[in-house]
Amino acid sequence: MSQRLTSLLIVLVTAFMFAESGLDAEEGANSPAASKVYIRNLSMSRAIPRTGRREHVIAVIRSLNGGASALNLSVAASDGITVDAAVGQPVPRLGRGEVARFEWPVKAERPLTGKIKVTLHDSRSKVVDSKCLEIRFEPSPGLSGASYVPKPEPVKSDYLLLANHCPLWKYGAHVHGWDTIDPWPERKPAIGFYDEGDPIVTDWHIKHALEHGISGFIYVWDKTLMNPNDKNSLGAAIHDGFLRARYRDLFKFCLNWETSYASHNGVRDDDEVLTEILPYWIEKYFQQPTYLKIDNKPILFVTKPGSLEEQLGGPKAIRQVLDAMREKCRKSGFAGLTVIGCVPAAKPRLQERLEQAGYDATSAYDVWTDGWANSTKDREGIPVFSHREMMIAQKDVLLAKKRSGSLPDIVTVHMGWDSRPWHGKETVYYMGAPSAANFEIACRNAKKIVDSTPGKGLDTRIVVLNNWNEFGEGHYIAPTAGFGFSFLDAVRKVFCRNSKPCVHLTPEDVGLEPPEKVYAASRGTMRYPYAKKPTVGDNLVAWWRFDKANPHVAFDSSACGFDGFKDRCTSVEGASGRAVDCRDRGTVSLGVHDLFYPQRGVTIEFWCRREGNQDRVYLLNTASEEYTGYGISLEKGKPTFYINWTQMIQCPDPIAMSDWTHVAATSDNREMALYVNGVEKVRLPRGNRIRPAKSGSICIGAYGASGSETFDGALDELRIHDRPLSAKEVKQSHARTVY
Repeated sequence: MSQRLTSLLIVLVTAFMFAESGLDAEEGANSPAASKVYIRNLSMSRAIPRTGRREHVIAVIRSLNGGASALNLSVAASDGITVDAAVGQPVPRLGRGEVARFEWPVKAERPLTGKIKVTLHDSRSKVVDSKCLEIRFEPSPGLSGASYVPKPEPVKSDYLLLANHCPLWKYGAHVHGWDTIDPWPERKPAIGFYDEGDPIVTDWHIKHALEHGISGFIYVWDKTLMNPNDKNSLGAAIHDGFLRARYRDLFKFCLNWETSYASHNGVRDDDEVLTEILPYWIEKYFQQPTYLKIDNKPILFVTKPGSLEEQLGGPKAIRQVLDAMREKCRKSGFAGLTVIGCVPAAKPRLQERLEQAGYDATSAYDVWTDGWANSTKDREGIPVFSHREMMIAQKDVLLAKKRSGSLPDIVTVHMGWDSRPWHGKETVYYMGAPSAANFEIACRNAKKIVDSTPGKGLDTRIVVLNNWNEFGEGHYIAPTAGFGFSFLDAVRKVFCRNSKPCVHLTPEDVGLEPPEKVYAASRGTMRYPYAKKPTVGDNLVAWWRFDKANPHVAFDSSACGFDGFKDRCTSVEGASGRAVDCRDRGTVSLGVHDLFYPQRGVTIEFWCRREGNQDRVYLLNTASEEYTGYGISLEKGKPTFYINWTQMIQCPDPIAMSDWTHVAATSDNREMALYVNGVEKVRLPRGNRIRPAKSGSICIGAYGASGSETFDGALDELRIHDRPLSAKEVKQSHARTVY
């Protein structure tokens, strides 16, 4: 039987199945395998499917108990939508908790709203599970050829709409990054898995926000942003993205001060606030023309005022600090400072303390309702609550806050909650079946509360939307592949004066590439297992020459292909060709692999150019777990070689400044040796077989991918061999590339 005929039969059988069961039917558990495997996610790959363009539908299958096998997926579509002929796909055997991703091309030649159904069958063709997806295909806007993000077309609103913005979406800046969102395709942003430090990303956000009535972002801020050496701070979204954006003057921003984690962003005392934090705010933010000021007073939200009270003392102490902050702002040319404390529900005692402490108003980051009792359990046993009921219940919380506090309370509309991408099986609960229609109910109730609030205070003018981009916690209104622009459309419909329909645009609609190159590079270098099994040739595990100009990938010239992800690196003239410069906290990182931990010994060699007096900086570290791996650092300029963190040797003298120096380290599991420019400098008995790391990352240029203890200089021609080179071989290697 020909392949074409086989594919046709699959389509016909699937179509017959739809005719029998109905396109909307959710078949559920008709087979014992249903208790083990189910279709967890079904989404389009783009926020706006366009007619005449090849789109993709994505399904994610999850195994609960493991062991289910001989399963097959089939796909069918309603009239007008064509699916790639090869719709029948076998599901691989999955272990407990594992997922498998499937993707099918689909296409429609005319504007329509249709449905696609994915069905999971067992070996006897019984339905294990099924899921149906509604798709609206829209015509192309015909705007290809743009050179930049099209200028926003703001829509008018009688309200000052602000959206909380959680800056977590720069690769390596947070333990829960895009890797946790990728298996949930409906949450993929409409502009792709972006790097928020790119001003193009901010300009897309500004455009999408302004065209739906949102005037500004409230950026979560903590004091790690004040440390210029902390690459993992939350500052990329503000400093690198917003403040360099082309359309920033059309938009407002302000801060939400996060102080809840005392270990790293809590406040030591009032002196730190008045002499370090506030002056930084005034210089970096408040004096920006686009910073949100009302009556010439900068607006400052405080995420958890209770934590600040614990750190600085009771209401009396807080009042003294806030009064002093206002006075310093006046001396800087402002009329004062407006401070708003976030309270998630009616908390009379806390609200009373905030009034005593001198806060100007209250608001909320999250809005927690009292409807958590009415839960069911999903297939994985996690409590799930009705999204619709929770959206309706927000009204009672907002009214209760108004009644229980005497300060003006600025309404916050909360979109939902589903933190499964971050917390997995540890998720305590989530809101199921979120929809823009439910969110619209919450928006309308909030609008009624604002409209009925007497006076002319902030609570009659401002509405806070939570959240713009909390993709991991599941409360986001930014456009995504699964929900399109529907949540933003609800905001526009309720709060704006619509003069004409909104034209939704994404980068591809105007001929631009999605700004996701950084994550694409990181995903290609950090996600394993590899597409092909690495094989060592000539005892060379890796050889990074750093000659190619790709801004995000350091290519491995060995047979293994261990490409690394470049972050904040620049290319400079090297010992041979080009080199990688780490002076802006640059790193090259990649996932661990057993080949990096050879059991018969190892050699690491490279050229480096040291630019500063440095004490304890790392040139290579493979020890991502305790008592594993090896690495080379500079301790007061002296090359230092360590294995498993328990064995170490060090050169007696520092290497030269501003000159290219060849460094080599060898171990044969009995002795460790260090060479500088082909000359042995130290050799000591150190018997310790390398212990492999099983997780984490390998980092070049710093201790870890976070950029801590970064080498202030350049690196070139980094090789790792799976055997110890002899002294003669090290000398020959140095001679092959002499600067």
